[in-house]
Amino acid sequence: MIQVQHQDRRLQRIIYRDSPDEPIKTYELTTVTYGTASAPYLATKCLQSLADEGVSSYPRASKVLKEDFYVEDMLTGANDVEEAKNLASEIVQLTASGGFNLRKWNSNSTQLLAQLPAELLDSRATLELDSSSSPVKTLGLQWEPQSDRFRYDSPHWSNDTVPTKRIVLAEAARLFDPLGIIGPVVVIAKVFLQELWKQNCGWDDPLPDRMQLFWQEYRLNLTALSSLSVPRWIGYRTESAMLEIHGFCDASDKAYGACIYTRCTLLNAYR
Repeated sequence: MIQVQHQDRRLQRIIYRDSPDEPIKTYELTTVTYGTASAPYLATKCLQSLADEGVSSYPRASKVLKEDFYVEDMLTGANDVEEAKNLASEIVQLTASGGFNLRKWNSNSTQLLAQLPAELLDSRATLELDSSSSPVKTLGLQWEPQSDRFRYDSPHWSNDTVPTKRIVLAEAARLFDPLGIIGPVVVIAKVFLQELWKQNCGWDDPLPDRMQLFWQEYRLNLTALSSLSVPRWIGYRTESAMLEIHGFCDASDKAYGACIYTRCTLLNAYR
């Protein structure tokens, strides 16, 4: 849907023929084509330009386009259902004016989804919030819209290979925890990597038996994360009388950690 300026189309020139017996034909791609180095920038820049054009007609949707998109994925919200409905309507109209048709809508509000066309909805009950389509499958952070809770899905490990420092590093890097909820679990892998460096283990040398056993048990225990369920909503409301941020940190000889959370005091709490 994004056209390229005429003077720049020569930079997207390709040659093609159906068979070696035919003469080579030259084509110029007229739109932004996925796979080119500039495509991610151009796609994002088009959204930002559309937001600038719609700032007067769709002020709230314009703000979402600029601040709540990650490449082609939108993650946003509102303080109540009515506000969310109006925001969704604005977003649909603004993006449609630029030729973009937003799909795979999902929400913890069935009322919001009811106002959207069925063909634009995402029917999945659980959504992967990490890069599930990437070649490397990370520990899956999932969101269940109906219960509005986060869940984790541990990676599928291969038990056919003998653990080495290289394998441990690669597997530890797959633990995806952007919210820090499973920090106490992830830090065990990091401390174990420290120990591998202290032992001067080679990158591709089999680990000592006791270390192999430790890592195999650690990977096995990660499956218990599937039973972890964390509410997404933090309890903030616009009518909050007071919003506090509390932070803690601590350290040991092996690691350090921090925790930050919010505390909301509602007006009716004083009544």
